Amino acid sequence: MHFYAIKARSGPAIGGVATRLLACAAASLLTTSVWAVEAPTGLEEIVVTATKRQENIQDTPLAVQAFSGDQLSAINAIDVDDWVHLVPGLATQDNGASGDKRYVIRGVNAAGAGTVGLYLDDVVITGENSQDGGGQAPDIMLFDMDRVEVLKGPQGTTFGSSSMTGTIRFITAKPNLTDFGGSAGAGYRQTQGGGNGSQFDAMVNLPVMTDRFALRFAAFYLDNPGYISNQFERDANETKVKAGRASAKLAFTDNITLTGMAMTQNTSADAPDYYNSQNFNFQPIGQPRFYQDIYAREPTGNNMDMYELAFEDKASYGTYTVTASRFDRDFRYTRDASAVINLYLGLPIDGAGRSVINYPKHRDVSSYEARFASSWQFPVQVLVGGFFQNEQRHFESHVVTADPNGFVDPTPSVLLDRTQDDTIREKTFFAEVNWAITDQWKLTLGGRRYDISDLQRSDAIVGFGGGPGGGPGPALEATNVGQIGKANLSYTPIEHVLVYAQVAQGFRPGGVNDQTAAAIAGVAIPAGFGSDSLINYELGGKTSWLNNRLVANGALYYIDWSKIQIIEQATSGSSTFPYTGNAGRATVKGVELEFEAIPLPGWQVGAYFNYNQAELAGDIPNPSKGLVGDPIPYVPKTTFTLTSNYEWPLGVREMSGTVGADYSHISARNSALQTDPATFVEVFPAYETTTLRAGVKTDRWSALVNLANVFNNTATIADTTVQQGLYPQANIPNRPRTLSITFHSKF
Repeated sequence: MHFYAIKARSGPAIGGVATRLLACAAASLLTTSVWAVEAPTGLEEIVVTATKRQENIQDTPLAVQAFSGDQLSAINAIDVDDWVHLVPGLATQDNGASGDKRYVIRGVNAAGAGTVGLYLDDVVITGENSQDGGGQAPDIMLFDMDRVEVLKGPQGTTFGSSSMTGTIRFITAKPNLTDFGGSAGAGYRQTQGGGNGSQFDAMVNLPVMTDRFALRFAAFYLDNPGYISNQFERDANETKVKAGRASAKLAFTDNITLTGMAMTQNTSADAPDYYNSQNFNFQPIGQPRFYQDIYAREPTGNNMDMYELAFEDKASYGTYTVTASRFDRDFRYTRDASAVINLYLGLPIDGAGRSVINYPKHRDVSSYEARFASSWQFPVQVLVGGFFQNEQRHFESHVVTADPNGFVDPTPSVLLDRTQDDTIREKTFFAEVNWAITDQWKLTLGGRRYDISDLQRSDAIVGFGGGPGGGPGPALEATNVGQIGKANLSYTPIEHVLVYAQVAQGFRPGGVNDQTAAAIAGVAIPAGFGSDSLINYELGGKTSWLNNRLVANGALYYIDWSKIQIIEQATSGSSTFPYTGNAGRATVKGVELEFEAIPLPGWQVGAYFNYNQAELAGDIPNPSKGLVGDPIPYVPKTTFTLTSNYEWPLGVREMSGTVGADYSHISARNSALQTDPATFVEVFPAYETTTLRAGVKTDRWSALVNLANVFNNTATIADTTVQQGLYPQANIPNRPRTLSITFHSKF
């Protein structure tokens, strides 16, 4: 299946739809009078492993979409923002820094642990969200990828906790045991009102022993231009990424292989992606629109190392797979604390009170899985396995003084310092039975038994204001033991038509609330919070027609979500402190539709639609935290995308020309559950996105010009703040119009 949209960026929020549709059509139809030579006669078919078995995506009775590595390269996709609007039901909540994103599938979005599982191959990279209320999911750079899979609906029976509403899998390209080859690419980037940037990538595949042992190396560099300034730096949110990956594959026999992978990715920026329209006195800022009113610098950083070793034995009766992986991550997030220190300690905001609050976080996640997938010669097949994970987290929160240039003082005054350490262990067993009742009917039953514990130790080293802290707090432990299940019935009435019904449970574990932090604020909070869960009811269909020149897929779903993990506020009268609790119930009613077609040789079009009615079905006990009917934050009710791409021969040295266009519409979203009064709820308006591209390519090289956010509408897509009412609102905009010119070659 082909997907051709790039950079889900913004266009005008109201009106102009006809103009965008015409732009989409014109980019393709102006050349449709020329027949393409040797154009694909059908849409590309992608093999996925969404069920931990290899299956054609159209034969998988799940709502799953996939992008091949060639498709990602053809549109110069570098991260999730380049394809997110092509997946009905998938949205992101951007918290303003690279590596601080929340993925939302089918309208389920809340504080606490992540609701969408993330994997790089079999490395678990799901975001850890206990300190920031639901963000900090990593941004994986899309270089040398085999494919990306998006699985919608609960995947907990197969992929475990936090795959409560879906799973995103980044599958890297594996070493080729036979052919030597490589590629190299370079590009230029420019953002409207901002700076210039560049990107480079390279790959080489080395078959050391033909058919037995091969190595593969890939590297990536990105300098993404900044466009937001502050008193210390122009275009301060310029983001730089350096990444590299090495992999090896050893084939003991044709059926027994050992594959290893190591990847590193380093991301840094001098400022997050927000701007202020008012200063600290809540007066117009009097600066260029994209300007941060800060008294201290706010750099961010995200360093990740990922490792995997996978053993596979394909016997005649089934496949044994054993994987071991490790995910090491250091995430650094900084915010200006000057106003807080001025308010509570009375220190001048541009003098002794100039300060920052740092949130460095380190994670080590070691995961192990062993599974067996049968391939018996009779109607019943099984998938059974066990999973163990050990995670170590170290989190710090400290406030230190800064100098007049905004940097942390060489010998700063420490105004707060506390730490939190967690040890999380997960032991699970999962099983799935597939029964081909007839050639047309298939029943799948699956389940997972889990045992998850979280042991937390915290330490208040320096109290607020600089005095001695309260010292180590009590060791607290939360345990989550239970089971979830799913049932799927599929029916194939005729060839290339599949319909299915599914009921599946999803869950994410509870955890511990930091007691030492609450003591610093002078409030009492519960020791912990419990798991929340949901049940997803779904009817879906997958069809292909006209020799796979037309594909039409869709799903209807209803989700019942209970004991929601939410952010509560404890108050002492003079200060407040947030903690995680459980309350309320929500429902989601939705529909997803996908249409792709090749109406003429060389011309491919697509249409993708989602409707989500995600809202509270029960009051949160404190009425100020949400009432029945309140929409779930950051969930658009409707999204739709139109894509068009045309390719034709130029008649010169086997070159082909390509033109394409994408148009997306995203409806309005709320920033939070309704409050009473609704002082701090921002309604983000509906917005549109349009992208145009054109290029020339051969079998050995390609050149592509891409213009994202053609109409340069920088609608607000998210907001962030240190303390509501004390700091001016910080808005995160759609990235302004961005031009990229890239060249790639293969050898």
